[in-house]
Amino acid sequence: MIRLIAAAFALAFAMPANAAVKLPDAMLGMWCLTAQTNNEYEFYERRECGPGKEDPVLKDTNWPNSYLIIGPDRLQAHEMDCRILRIAPPRQTRRGPMYQLTARCWDEGSVGIDHIKIWDLGDGLMLRGDNGSRYRKPE
Repeated sequence: MIRLIAAAFALAFAMPANAAVKLPDAMLGMWCLTAQTNNEYEFYERRECGPGKEDPVLKDTNWPNSYLIIGPDRLQAHEMDCRILRIAPPRQTRRGPMYQLTARCWDEGSVGIDHIKIWDLGDGLMLRGDNGSRYRKPE
C-alpha cells in the first residue's frame, strides 16, 4: 500500500498541472503583411515575401518588406524579435480562434513585454499588439 501511495505521489509531481499551450502547426512559418492592414490590426497571408525580398503586393506602400515569421517559441519581423513567454488557451471568437501571447520583444532599440493577440482566420492571420498595429498607414 505504501508503494502504491509513493508511486501515485511521484506520478502527480512528474506530470505538469496544465500542459503548455502551443500554437497550431498551420500557424507556424512565414506570413506576409496584406494591404488590409490598418491602424488597429495587421493582416497576414501566405505568399512570397521575407527578408531581402521585395513584396510585389506592397511595393508601393510604406512597408514593402513586411513579413512575420512564427516559430513555436518566437516571433520575428523586420527589426523585431520576440521570445514567447506564455500562450493562453485559445478562445473562440466570431473571427476564429484567438491566441493571446505574452512575449519579450526587442524592437528598433527598445525592449519590453508585449501582449499580442493572433486570430487564425483560416486563410490568414489577424494580429494586434499592445498598442494596436505596429504598422501605421500614412496620414
